[in-house]
Amino acid sequence: MIITCGFYLFNSSNKFLIVHQTGFNPNVWSIPKGRIDSGENDYYNTAKRELMEETNINIENYDILKIEEFDIIRYKESNKYLKGFFVKVDSDFSDVELRCDSMVYRNGVPSFPEVDDYKWVTIEESKKYLLDFQFPNLEKCENLLVEKLKYITTFDRF
Repeated sequence: MIITCGFYLFNSSNKFLIVHQTGFNPNVWSIPKGRIDSGENDYYNTAKRELMEETNINIENYDILKIEEFDIIRYKESNKYLKGFFVKVDSDFSDVELRCDSMVYRNGVPSFPEVDDYKWVTIEESKKYLLDFQFPNLEKCENLLVEKLKYITTFDRF
């Protein structure tokens, strides 16, 4: 069983980051994610490492407002699974130069970066880019954002 770990990373504008894997269909994007490395045994730390490798975002440098762990879901027609985390941060990430430091190797030689493009999208926009097996996680993200907004609105009334 292959498990990938990644973040649904939401910024202060309630948009989240999706990445395009180099060489893949131009209309198919993903969240920043990757496999557990040898010696790793923690899904969250794997997702954090993958975020750094694929985007240059060190999540520890930001004020995290909410983290929610999602159940593992299965890719369609594959023995591959995704362990996702909702992460809401109080930043627009304008201080980050998005870049991928993780390389795809061909014959033992680093050939090209794993990721070649980035987009900040709304949940609704993401449905044009993400594979539909992730849609249940998108619904959970939407509920978590609404929950946070209700709390802020209620708090502001006092």
